[in-house]
Amino acid sequence: MPDNPNIAALPLPLTGRDAYNRGIFIPASLEDPDTNPGLKAFGLRNLRIPLSKQSVINETIYQGIVTCYTNRKYAVSEHGRGPDNTKVFASGYDNSTTLGCSIIGVPGTGKSTAINITLDRYPKAIRHVFGEYEYTQIPVMRTTAFADSNITAMFLEFGKRLDHIMDSGGLFFSELKAIKSNIGQMTQKICEYIELFHIGCWIIEEAEFFVFSKTSKKSFQNIINIVQETGIFLFCTSNDDIKEAIASNFRVERRLLGDTIDMNEITRDELVVKGAIQKMWKYMLPQFQKKLTKKYLDLIYAETLGSIDMVSILLISLQRECVFSERKKEKFVLNESLIKKISKAKLTRMKELFTVTSIEATKGYHEEQEAFEDSIRKDQRVIEESITRALIESDIERGYDHTDKLYMVKTSIQEMFGDQYTVKQIESAFTYCEKHKDGFKDMSNTKMKQAVRERLEAVASKRKVEMKKQVEQDYDEIYLSLLGGKKDDSSF
Repeated sequence: MPDNPNIAALPLPLTGRDAYNRGIFIPASLEDPDTNPGLKAFGLRNLRIPLSKQSVINETIYQGIVTCYTNRKYAVSEHGRGPDNTKVFASGYDNSTTLGCSIIGVPGTGKSTAINITLDRYPKAIRHVFGEYEYTQIPVMRTTAFADSNITAMFLEFGKRLDHIMDSGGLFFSELKAIKSNIGQMTQKICEYIELFHIGCWIIEEAEFFVFSKTSKKSFQNIINIVQETGIFLFCTSNDDIKEAIASNFRVERRLLGDTIDMNEITRDELVVKGAIQKMWKYMLPQFQKKLTKKYLDLIYAETLGSIDMVSILLISLQRECVFSERKKEKFVLNESLIKKISKAKLTRMKELFTVTSIEATKGYHEEQEAFEDSIRKDQRVIEESITRALIESDIERGYDHTDKLYMVKTSIQEMFGDQYTVKQIESAFTYCEKHKDGFKDMSNTKMKQAVRERLEAVASKRKVEMKKQVEQDYDEIYLSLLGGKKDDSSF
């Protein structure tokens, strides 16, 4: 058995080019030239771009987990514990001074996205088997604090997440629910789970919702007690309001603010935010390409207050305006007035909340985000329904059964290639062939399947080459800027 298999099983943190490359996620809808313009416009919401704090967050979480596993003591049970027959478990902690870490920032600064990028590399669970000794390691547990300091609800969420990871059919949630009237018992049960499953890091989002009073039964002190007993690394996200809330509680402050990553700094970093705007712009509709002048870039940065979230909303809204204008046969013109008009309509309330550090402002900002997401979903449904209706009308005229042919091709390719291609990729390739392959609808089944396979192979090859080229170009541009390199910024 290795000296510490829990540490050996962890993925090493990425830095430099590797960290930057890993943080990029480009939805297929943004790269496929045949994606309907209306649907492509909304794909920008799922584009993921790494920010300047990413490497710091990667390293902090990794080092916190390593410290936790290093300082823990372990014990062996001959009979096994828990539903997975765990025989090796944590049984104490020999260091009470390990600090936690917090990401501080107003909503929309990329806190959750940064965590998502980091956790993408961590397995949900790792099964260790060394002869007769075996156990399950869960590197990270992630929960969200609930409004009104409902710590019971968060503990129950902990149980649900554990059930999901272990596929235990609601066992842990049920155990916690049975004792939900006793916070002390729930706290002790959480400690048992952490030790049993070797949980190394607990990420708690929206920590500002907690009560930080030393006397309240709902107090964050319950979390500190868990950290104290198990040595788990505590990693929280919060707005700036938390600093004032815990200023008089040294024990909590040491755990939460001993190490702080300030995401608000990103909004003030023009290089990073404008770089993100440039990146997003490359995936906008053709009507916007080669139109991002320095004047527009400065205006978008100013109108969004440097918030990546608001940048995304503004750019999607501009494209939505373009799509629906053209559907009405109206001319679309991009100018400063339009950018300001859409910013006023979509971002006014969000900007007011963005500059206020309070729990109420955080709730309000999230409500605005949800309202925007709802509007996107409604627009997508309208566009998708119109596309489907047009296809049905076309097929009726030709006597061509799209559904049957697609099912036949999809089934054949899945049987032949297994999981190599997703259903969405096959459907996209089929749709492309319908639109662009001469005589496709009149082909035999064999030739139809061959045409779709060729399209899938071509897209996969092209995507691989373009991704590599784009990543290298973006990375070089950023470092050129950091080193003081100059380039013509009249148009991006």
